[in-house]
Formats: sequence, structure tokens, C-alpha cells
Amino acid sequence: MAKTDEVKTQTQEQEIKNLRAKIARLEAEKKPVMVNALDGIMSEIKKIKQKGKGSPDTINVVERHDHKNISLWTKWGKRIGPMHPDNAIQTLQRFAEIGIILSADRPTKAQLEAYKETAEYKDMIAKEQKRRAIKNESRKSGQMEKLTAEIAKLAGVSAAQINHILKPNEVGK
Repeated sequence: MAKTDEVKTQTQEQEIKNLRAKIARLEAEKKPVMVNALDGIMSEIKKIKQKGKGSPDTINVVERHDHKNISLWTKWGKRIGPMHPDNAIQTLQRFAEIGIILSADRPTKAQLEAYKETAEYKDMIAKEQKRRAIKNESRKSGQMEKLTAEIAKLAGVSAAQINHILKPNEVGK
């Protein structure tokens, strides 16, 4: 019987060793899971703080647009716009119909200097100067006197009578 008690004791000791080893293995597995879980929670908290950005005393306004305005450019560097992309396409087509080529890219200084040397640019400048000369001629001060004299001639009175403005006390007389 003593032998059986000894065998039982050895098997029990072996079982105890096996159980302690199993407990140690489970504890070792348990710690990394807790660390990983804490890392996951911390990363989620970080995400929440980034998204939330709690500032209860302010209102953040963010402008959102469905498009970016486009400017078109002539060969001589004049900007047309800015405008909605759909309108820019229509404008590009309309100008092309009358013979003016536009670009979505701003011309560089070198391109502008090269264009200013062309005959097309020189003709355009000559036409513009002629147009402005006519416009400036109509603005001159002598035109008012000519207009007054013409009205006086048509009305059959003197120019002084046309230019004379009655005072309020002279109106009824």
C-alpha cells in the first residue's frame, strides 16, 4: 500500500506541475492581450479626439465649393474672369467664333514679348489707337459749344438764351 501511496503522490505532484505550467502559460498569453487591448483603446481615443476637436465656445466655418473658378487669358495678357468652368468653356467658344484665341494658362513674360513683335499685335494696337482718338475727340470741351449753337440754330434763338438758366424767382415772369 505504501507503494501505491507513493505512486499517487508522484502522479499528483506531476499533475500539480502540469497545472502550474498551464497557469503560467495562460498568464503569459493574458498579458499581451491586455496590452494589445489597451493600445487599441488608446488609438480609438486618439481618433475620437482628432475627429471631435471639442471647442464648445467657438463655431468653425468651413467653406465648401463644388468648383474652382477659372480665368482665361488673351495672347496679349488680358485676363477674362474668374468664372465657373462651364461659363469658361462657353466664353472660350464664343471668343473663338469671333477669332480671338483664349487660353486657360497665363502667358509668360517671354510669350508676351514675342507676341508684341508680331504684325497681328501691331495692327491691333493701331486700330485701338485710332478708336481711342475718335473717342477722345468727342470728349473735348468744344463739343458742348457746337451742340449749343446747333440747338440754338434749330430753335431760332441765340445760344446765350439756350445757356441761360432761370433762377426760381424769374420763372413766373
